[in-house]
Amino acid sequence: MTDAHAINLQAAAWVERQDRADWNDADRAELETWLGQSTAHLIAYHRMRDSWQRSEKLVALRTQHPRPQSPPSRSTGFAIKAVAAAIVLAVAGGGSLFFLQRPADRVYATAVGEHQTLRLSDGSRIELNTNTMLRVARNGRAVVLERGEAFFQIAHDASRPFVVSVGNHRVVDLGTKFDVRKEQDRLEVALIEGKARVDTAGVRPTTLHPGDVMIATANAVSLKKRTQRKLADDLGWRRDVIVFNHTALIAAAAEFNRYNGKKIVIADPAVAQMKLGGTFPVNGTAQWLDTVRDLFNLHVEERGDEIIVSR
Repeated sequence: MTDAHAINLQAAAWVERQDRADWNDADRAELETWLGQSTAHLIAYHRMRDSWQRSEKLVALRTQHPRPQSPPSRSTGFAIKAVAAAIVLAVAGGGSLFFLQRPADRVYATAVGEHQTLRLSDGSRIELNTNTMLRVARNGRAVVLERGEAFFQIAHDASRPFVVSVGNHRVVDLGTKFDVRKEQDRLEVALIEGKARVDTAGVRPTTLHPGDVMIATANAVSLKKRTQRKLADDLGWRRDVIVFNHTALIAAAAEFNRYNGKKIVIADPAVAQMKLGGTFPVNGTAQWLDTVRDLFNLHVEERGDEIIVSR
């Protein structure tokens, strides 16, 4: 069995598992871990899910057998797995009825430290920050942000809303420039211009106006206001810079770590809370380290893949 075929089998198993009534948060976390292991996993999963959802057999199955509140019976489970098996064979065959009918979404990804701009056919622009991955639907009006950060400048079309999905959140464009940043269990949506609506499962929709920042965690959703100056500083990465304004060294180090393979570790709790301002290139780790070392008389030492900062 080839690696690609093995990955397709795993992807089909995840799609089948996700359709069960007992799917839970632990399953979702395990899936996200598997998806994060490689781009091949991510592509295989979304192709499999797309084919699954559009299979006439699955549509017929769901019409005849509504989704149960308890775990599916053996007969229903067998039928679902049969559909998954058919999809796997289609993928392995290299050219299936499913894929001929519906090509997969386009997947874009940036490496650590990379910055990329996408131009969509409708005139919209999407800028991808470091270590970011997203999928663009074939119609160009729907995006799934899998990880990282992206800035959206959307050509408004009232008849075809532009939607950005992140987990169980959806950002709906209402004529907008906005930034979306996903970090593990934290999502941040900042509106720069225009208007947008954020739909979250189980929460009343939130309409954002310029300067509004919605922050969602596993436990809460909150709305904050930021000045245009602060928003511009937060988007410094679009100019390949990081802007600090009275920022604690622990937070500044975390920001630099987004752009570099060698991670900065603040070893002293007191040092972690020292504050610094200034503008640095996103690849200016050495310049920043020189500054904090000289300014605060600190010790900087490289140890393998880490840079240790201490007194």
